[in-house]
Amino acid sequence: MTRRTGHESSRHRALGALGALAVLAATILILCVTFEIAVRWLAPQPIAFHAIRELDAPSDPQSRLAGAPPASAGTEERVAFLAQHALGSFQLGRRYVSQKVLVELNSRGWRDEEVAIPRNPGSFRAVVLGDSVVFGYGVPLEQTFQKVAQRELRSRLPQVPIEVLSFGRQGQTLYGSERFLPGIARIYRPDVVVIVVNMNDILPRPRGRSDQAASARFIRSILSIFRTHVDRRLTSVSHGYFLIRDRVKRLIFLFGYTPDELGQLACFEPDALESAAAWRDVFTSLEQMTDTIQSHGASPMILVLPAAPQLGPEHADIWRSEYRLRFSDAFARGRPQQMIGRWSAERGVPLVDPLAEMIEHARESERRLFFGDSNGVSDWNHPTAAGHRSLGHALEAALRPHLPEPVSEHEIQGAGVHRRPASRRASRNHGRITDSAMTPRDILLLPTRRSV
Repeated sequence: MTRRTGHESSRHRALGALGALAVLAATILILCVTFEIAVRWLAPQPIAFHAIRELDAPSDPQSRLAGAPPASAGTEERVAFLAQHALGSFQLGRRYVSQKVLVELNSRGWRDEEVAIPRNPGSFRAVVLGDSVVFGYGVPLEQTFQKVAQRELRSRLPQVPIEVLSFGRQGQTLYGSERFLPGIARIYRPDVVVIVVNMNDILPRPRGRSDQAASARFIRSILSIFRTHVDRRLTSVSHGYFLIRDRVKRLIFLFGYTPDELGQLACFEPDALESAAAWRDVFTSLEQMTDTIQSHGASPMILVLPAAPQLGPEHADIWRSEYRLRFSDAFARGRPQQMIGRWSAERGVPLVDPLAEMIEHARESERRLFFGDSNGVSDWNHPTAAGHRSLGHALEAALRPHLPEPVSEHEIQGAGVHRRPASRRASRNHGRITDSAMTPRDILLLPTRRSV
């Protein structure tokens, strides 16, 4: 019998270990494939809603920069343009299917029709600035609330060219809107700028992370890469991964874990002392944005988007019991809207608060106003097409007093522009403010936690 040398014995053990790893990997692969097939057969998940599919990819890689302003353009114009490439999901002049609807960007990177620059004489133009709700998450462009308002305004005043333009970006916050507003106001010359405030906008202004430990920054960057390149891809292609991801997320919620993006939201505990800094930042941002809008000769307006738990006590109970979303009774009763309403009333800025209308709509109709769990995620702040219709009706009523008088062709073609400027007589508040609402000054000077 031949005796093995030490080198041969080590080589044999290494081959054995590699063989064991190969068997383990093959076993895991077979189990994953079997699990995937079983989930697709027995419990298919709504992955199609979350997939982003490009319909026509141009062969020229430089086409993504089509429509870019020239190097000689002003800084504000280039910032407004380059803002569209921050997300990376969509590119200029391309068509996609996302959330089961067509997403098509115009030549300047916004999800809207092509816009005349400079604007046509005698027209009325309102721009709506906000986040993924303004972008039209999960609904066709023509069913977004700004396009609903545009159709209704055009039907009321067909003699005047009326535009209600969408300037929404997925993942945008109020502070991002503040950054891009000067360029948008200068380029598009609107009569009215509607600042959309979502409940998830009520959070502290992002500060630098220089005070964080290097290990914390490293972990955050790894998690960000995983979410962007791994989680998003697997969520859109694997039913098994989608199911496991959803169950694990629900499990950790049961143990009281709150993700960072939810834990920072001051809307859930509007009267808490801990929320004062976030409210201060929000009101400072609104102050700066309204000043910017007025400096460009436009009228500011604020639209506060409701959330699903605010549609009534039964809706609040569902979100507390089934989704473990933690919020105060004050949030469920609309206290964030009341606080923003008091701020806007003090400064004479019109407020659109469609909460009461949406509550009434939820009582009278069985149609879902928010996506909720219909797409496999607990979505409490994205409205469906039915929800957009309610928002559109409220926006149309708020914009109606700003419409100009019809102008004759002779006036338009005459020397100069004789268009009568949009009226600034608008209702100061399209929602209801109760006497019990706390002012921004109250919340900032609050010594202790106020009872609801």
